[in-house]
Amino acid sequence: MDLIDQLREMVGWRVSAAPSERLCYSSDASQVRGLPDHVVRPMTTEEVSKVVSLASSLGIPVTARGAGTGLAGGAVPLRGGIVLDMSGMNRILEMDLANLQVIVEPGVVQLKLNEALKPYGFFFPPDPGSSAICTIGGLIANNGSGMRCVKYGTTRNYVLDLEVVLADGQVIRTGS
Repeated sequence: MDLIDQLREMVGWRVSAAPSERLCYSSDASQVRGLPDHVVRPMTTEEVSKVVSLASSLGIPVTARGAGTGLAGGAVPLRGGIVLDMSGMNRILEMDLANLQVIVEPGVVQLKLNEALKPYGFFFPPDPGSSAICTIGGLIANNGSGMRCVKYGTTRNYVLDLEVVLADGQVIRTGS
């Protein structure tokens, strides 16, 4: 069974090797370029874990991608391989405002989070220029900030816990 068939067993139709689609994932907002071999759109941590585990066992590079608004080339697949498009994991899972905590998936758009918090008098302070389209996962990966960082700090000041898929596919929890 070839790689695309194995990936389709894991995520169904949410995998592509079409040249036109691969080209869409070959850059971010930086000048860096690199063409992926496959694009995978996971919807759960379990799917991410399975894809990363398979890629690890075959020595295939994996690049995680949110909205692709980064200016540092972090979402660019420099060595080809698999791009994991995390934008489908875009749910706000829990708003525990009494404890000043929100649990989100990595594809939640920063502006959408702030729209959900606004009725309660809260906001997520990091405010990059791309806040209307950037994702929380990308903000965390790049310690995003913006104009309010001098007063409120950067993204790292607001992350209490992470669920992380390691390079071998193992899932761990950090923080408290």
